[in-house]
Order: sequence, then C-alpha cells, then structure tokens
Amino acid sequence: MVKILSPRAERKKIIKAMDTMWSLRVRSRDGWQCQHPHCRRFLGHERGRLHAHHIFSRAKQTTRWDLINGISLCGGCHKFKAHQYPDDFRDIIIDNEINGLTEKKYKALRTSSDMLWSLSLPDLWLLHSNFRQAFKRDGNIKGSMERL
Repeated sequence: MVKILSPRAERKKIIKAMDTMWSLRVRSRDGWQCQHPHCRRFLGHERGRLHAHHIFSRAKQTTRWDLINGISLCGGCHKFKAHQYPDDFRDIIIDNEINGLTEKKYKALRTSSDMLWSLSLPDLWLLHSNFRQAFKRDGNIKGSMERL
C-alpha cells in the first residue's frame, strides 16, 4: 500500500534527503578529512565524526545546498572554532582559500545567501531530481543512493 504524505510531510522528506546528499557530497569532495588548516584530520566514513558545516546558515534557502557553502570539519573544529568564533573562522577560510573560496567568491556567496527565496513543492522535486543525478555522477558515495 502506498502511503500518501501531506504536502508539509513531503516537503520535509525531500529537504532531509537533499541535506543528506549535500552533506555526503561536501565530505566526499573534501576527502573525508577536516578542512581546518590547523587540524586536517582524516576521519573517513565513520558516521557522526566528520561534519558538513554551512558557511552561511542552512536557514538561507538560496545557498543551503550550494557545495561552495559547505566545508568538512571534525566535531571539535565545528563546535569550538566554526560556531564559537564565526568571524575568525570565516577569515581562516578566506585567507587559506579553502575549497577555492576567495574573498570575491565569499562576497558573491554572501550576496546570494541574503536573497529571499522560497521553494514550492514542484521546485523542490526538480531540485531533488537534479541533486540525485549529480549524486549519482559523483559515484554513488559509499552506496548511499538507495536510501535517498
């Protein structure tokens, strides 16, 4: 029997799947290691040890699933560097051009993140479909495609 979801539940399910794919793509792109220049620990595929951090809040829909808005961090760097000292952390990312994020690209990302944008359910489905295709192209990271 097919379970029919309310539009709100369907939206929540799509967003969760896209968040998971985004996180896996960011961590895979970063070679499964912390990208803080003073850490660089390799944490592999162990669940929960390597976090995909949003440079601009994931509440900002315009940049929520943009890969340039993500950086892989170990739990310590995520909690004690990125969240406790966000301005210093931003400067470290830009100064070291981590993942190619130069001052110019950072400003463009900030401009994009400041835009107001709300996705309709059909827009979310289209974005989800495109995300799944990119996820498959990236090599079906560690067999995760089946649950998304």
